[in-house]
Amino acid sequence: MNTDISGYYKILTSIECSLKSEKSSFIIGACEYHYAKISQYVAQLLSPPTANGLTRNINEHHHRHLQNGINADAASGQLLYASFYYVTGQYKLALELVDYVLSTCKPDIVELGKTNFDEADINNYIKRVHNLVHFHTKINKVTIGSVTYMRQSPLVPLELQFLVKNRIMTIHPIVFVKVS
Repeated sequence: MNTDISGYYKILTSIECSLKSEKSSFIIGACEYHYAKISQYVAQLLSPPTANGLTRNINEHHHRHLQNGINADAASGQLLYASFYYVTGQYKLALELVDYVLSTCKPDIVELGKTNFDEADINNYIKRVHNLVHFHTKINKVTIGSVTYMRQSPLVPLELQFLVKNRIMTIHPIVFVKVS
């Protein structure tokens, strides 16, 4: 994964421009999903967040990108936001987000990145999305994705920083909430 934040900003700008002229709801939904995922990466490339508020501007940038990032699926963005709250000492908010994600991780939710879907998976998905209109809403409400921590991410708690010092770390959301 690239660690050049300017490259990610260019991609976000390009997606924003595409969204202004796109008519296809599928393409719009796909763009919104990728915008959310890239926002998760950008939040991890910013300077480390602080608990004391001295660098309020940095935290505002984190919030903006983390807010965008929660739209990727029902879990990954929320858990990344929980990490932000944890590293800034806001433990109660971190636990509330983890509890929220735990409540959304039902057995019939669809896992992004899964390669084989059986008939039960497909039927569960159809059952859950029948009332949802927009593709993006479907992705956001009925799918969960893993949390990806970039190399040297400042959103990883201090006691786990050694795990992302030289590599990317991906954690399944169920594992994440069970260990939190």
